[in-house]
Amino acid sequence: MTEDIEQMKALYDALSKAQGEMAAAKKDRTNPHMRNKYATLAAVIDAARPHLSAQGVCIVQSATLADDRVAV
Repeated sequence: MTEDIEQMKALYDALSKAQGEMAAAKKDRTNPHMRNKYATLAAVIDAARPHLSAQGVCIVQSATLADDRVAV
């Protein structure tokens, strides 16, 4: 249990450092209905990845099996 707590503390420390270095993601698309600008998922990942990687944190998207279907 203590090891889990230490691992979570290390993760939170790394995320805090990465967040302190990040700028807002570039708003790279326009909503055609409301005409407002927004950042796509790709823009958010592009803005975050280098800062997360510098702290040893990766982005993971896991897939699971649910009722004979793959869920993400």
